[in-house]
Amino acid sequence: MKKETILDTLSFIVGLVTILLVVFFKDKMNYLLFSLAIGGSLFGIILIMKKSNYGYLITSLGISLLGSVLLYRFNILDRPDAVTFMITGSVFSLMVISMIFSVINDKVNKKECSLLIYGEVVDLVKNPNTKDEYFQPIYEYVVDDKPYQVAHPKFLNKKIPDIGSKHKIYVNPKKHEDVYFEKEPIDKLYDYGISLLLAIVSLIIIITLFV
Repeated sequence: MKKETILDTLSFIVGLVTILLVVFFKDKMNYLLFSLAIGGSLFGIILIMKKSNYGYLITSLGISLLGSVLLYRFNILDRPDAVTFMITGSVFSLMVISMIFSVINDKVNKKECSLLIYGEVVDLVKNPNTKDEYFQPIYEYVVDDKPYQVAHPKFLNKKIPDIGSKHKIYVNPKKHEDVYFEKEPIDKLYDYGISLLLAIVSLIIIITLFV
């Protein structure tokens, strides 16, 4: 059975069980929230494994909800502080999970797409949904004398490459249509810096709740 099929089956089971538990515990708020928290966390992890960005958000919400319910249930925090913990905990969890899986995904993608080649920019497609100048580069590359074309995963408004210029592309040696575009070091530094800043601010707020 393919990995994608297994993950789809697991997500269906987790979603169905969570819905059934929510209906069953509809009159018992604590158990209902526990069900949502655990089910949401599991569902989010499955989405992360399916390489969906929504997985990070759902997982962080589930984890922070579980923590806030436990803290309120054992009278460690009152309701307003528990809600604050859930919000800031979600941000903290999201930033930490994003950074961890960003490193993991980068290593996995590089392992799967281990063939380094240079693709040539053959076209720049303008984003029709914005008035600003956003372009998506189209790259052409050749593997085993066979040409392939692939679009950059994002529309760019800065550092737009010129047509005819060549750039690094990591290609899956077993499936040449699969490629990986490595982020520029400055872009990685910016992403990690923002995530770390938000995580620190959220952590400070969480600590003040217990002081």
